[in-house]
Amino acid sequence: MTRSTDNQDWDALRAGVIGLGAHSARKSYYPELQQRLAELERFRALLDGSNDAIMLLRLPEGTVLDANRAAHELLGGELVGNELPETANPDFVHELLKGLSVDGGIRLEAEFGSPSAPYEIDAHTLAMRDGEFAVVVARDITDRRRAEESQRAHQRRLEAEVASRTEELRRSNEELVKATRAKDQFLASMSHELRTPLNSVIGFSDVMLRGLAGDVNEEQHRQLVMVNNAGKHLLALINQVLDLAKVESGEANVTIERFNACALLADVAELVRPQASERHLQLNVVCDPGSSEIESDRQRVMQILLNLAGNAVKFTPAGHVDLRLVCEAEDVVFRVIDTGPGVQPHEHIDIWQPFRQGTLEGAIKPSGTGLGLPISRELATLLGGSLTLEESSPSGSTFALRLPHACPRSAG
Repeated sequence: MTRSTDNQDWDALRAGVIGLGAHSARKSYYPELQQRLAELERFRALLDGSNDAIMLLRLPEGTVLDANRAAHELLGGELVGNELPETANPDFVHELLKGLSVDGGIRLEAEFGSPSAPYEIDAHTLAMRDGEFAVVVARDITDRRRAEESQRAHQRRLEAEVASRTEELRRSNEELVKATRAKDQFLASMSHELRTPLNSVIGFSDVMLRGLAGDVNEEQHRQLVMVNNAGKHLLALINQVLDLAKVESGEANVTIERFNACALLADVAELVRPQASERHLQLNVVCDPGSSEIESDRQRVMQILLNLAGNAVKFTPAGHVDLRLVCEAEDVVFRVIDTGPGVQPHEHIDIWQPFRQGTLEGAIKPSGTGLGLPISRELATLLGGSLTLEESSPSGSTFALRLPHACPRSAG
């Protein structure tokens, strides 16, 4: 079926079919012709309703056998019965016919129209009884090109923004490193200057409290006790701050030795027993004999356990505190279990931050600096292990210190 731009051939064919029907109304094939005509009209309406330019070519010369309205508007002139006009885009015509002859199908992009616009062309061959043909579909991709360019521009802006933010973060990180280094240097240089006078205050007040410098009256004794306790508290705070600074800066050292973990746990219990007795708490020690011998830094392990046991006693108003040691797989696990009110859910993260503490009943702020748990977790990592809040509920908490049987030598 061929079609000219003014529809003359189409209209002539339609009139001929209608006339044939008028003179041959009694012929049996008239209804079939009418049906075919209706189908052709619907097919033509479908083709002409498409925004894509659609053409049927005879190969190999590329003669246009049929084209829809969009193809005529795009390429102009009389298409049907003629070869594709090279004036539209000679390179496109050559590449199209070459691709069809070699591969039987091709997809390419070309510029058409005035003003020129980008088109995507899909073409494939069809073999029929009377020869070889090709169906060519050209689609305007101007909007897609604009969208792609917009996306590329957006990507470039994002990349520039990321690069700018990365540079800002790099500078901020350098400043933070410098500030941290300055802080560590200050703390290291001030440790002697801070500790020496405090030790003197504590030492002289101890001498006076024991009466070695003469008798003191009751009021003087009371105030000396306050001075002595304040000095010890301040010294403990300074030591904790220095410990945390050393661990965070990677300057903390460990001394690896083999020791009896059960004996260490018993020593920890004896050190916290007076505080437990004052609060009328039962203190229990349960040790798995198979976990007794380990290699680690005994002083650091004791420091961690004293922090955990001291906190358990401090936060437990009634009941008991259990210190347990068991062997699990490749680790030894110290657990400190209390019957206190537990750690509030919103405090599960806060308790590991420096100078943050849990709250007691009635929102009473407990004594202490809030450095014990952060330092203990850093020390546990330094020893090749971990410190976690294993369980917490209104009936109590369980903190677990996991350490390898043999501390990695690289930790020192």
